[in-house]
Amino acid sequence: MGELNDRENWIEKAGETTGFFIEYINQQKELLTLEWSGKVSKLVGFSLLLIVVLGLSGLILLFLGFACAHYLQEIGYSASRSYLLVAGGAFLLFLLIWLLRRYILFNPVLRIFLGIIYDEEKEH
Repeated sequence: MGELNDRENWIEKAGETTGFFIEYINQQKELLTLEWSGKVSKLVGFSLLLIVVLGLSGLILLFLGFACAHYLQEIGYSASRSYLLVAGGAFLLFLLIWLLRRYILFNPVLRIFLGIIYDEEKEH
């Protein structure tokens, strides 16, 4: 009779332990989901902000180019020469950005992305 009670107690304790373990796994899964959803939302927010800022910067450069071309026309250059000078300046700016893209674009953006992903892990 004592052996039967020991088995029942052991089975009951194993069932309770399994239940606690399953509950722990479910809570860890939920915590991981919440952490990654927060990180993904920060990444998406930063990406959208970056797209908007780059788009507005391109629009600003476009209007500054038009203004510069009109200014060059007012000081005596022909329309074709002033637009050609502005296009040449824009090309040189593009070439400079292209050659330095790793240092002025990729590395800072990657640093921000990785900072968003690993920021919360440093706090724990």
